[in-house]
Amino acid sequence: MGFMNQTCSAVRGLPSEAFDYDRISEALSGMKKGKLFFRRLNRGIALGLVIVLAVVLYTVVTGQTFKRADKPEIEKMMKTYLSDLAEFHVGFEGTTEEHALTEEEISARMREFSAFTDKYFTYKKSGALSGVSAQNIEEIESAYREYLESGMAGGEILSLSLEPVEGDHGLSISKTGPSSASVLMQIDGMLRVRGYKCDSIYCPGQYGYYQDTYVWESGEGEVGPEAGKETDYEGRCIGYMRLYLEKRDGEWKIVYAGYSCIDTPDMEIVEGGAGE
Repeated sequence: MGFMNQTCSAVRGLPSEAFDYDRISEALSGMKKGKLFFRRLNRGIALGLVIVLAVVLYTVVTGQTFKRADKPEIEKMMKTYLSDLAEFHVGFEGTTEEHALTEEEISARMREFSAFTDKYFTYKKSGALSGVSAQNIEEIESAYREYLESGMAGGEILSLSLEPVEGDHGLSISKTGPSSASVLMQIDGMLRVRGYKCDSIYCPGQYGYYQDTYVWESGEGEVGPEAGKETDYEGRCIGYMRLYLEKRDGEWKIVYAGYSCIDTPDMEIVEGGAGE
């Protein structure tokens, strides 16, 4: 009892600042808040790590799925696309010296062109796609109609084959999103045309074009004056296509045809006229 009394007396004798209960309470409260902050911070970090891991896992899984299922499907589609593009051109006779395409003939050809594009293309009306401007069906159709009206589609295409160049660089496919991809194709093929030594074959995405004048107009380059409208020309096709695709309703479709071209720089007479 004596000891307790002495202790209490000693405490009562201390200055009031030595037991500032408000400061002690604030310090304890700050410690609690600090612990709560770090606890929440740790939870946030853990949640962030979970999200990052989930994204990485999703990317890996979708990437593997793309390589296993989508990439072969796109490869097959692109080869069929080139084959059908060649078939679309074969048998068509464009403007000749004796006959320019009429509006009726151009309209009929445009219906055939629409049937071809409807099989492979679907179009965005607005927005952007992988850094390129949006594209719609009117742009492609307008470009082909201009091509027909200009008289550049001349002569009769007797045969045409188109396929990707063999090797890894012939057909390059890149995943650009959950349901989108880009395609780069180097193209090889053979063309035979009658009455017109063409320098290129039209393809969607070809916004600029050029061709020689009619071969029966004598004095044009290496073509002799004997060359006529029954002259056949044959040569190799070389080309390039950049296409953007999206998967719509379970099918891959072209949503944008970037710069594309199919050139025929080495056409030679093989039959008829000066070639006989």
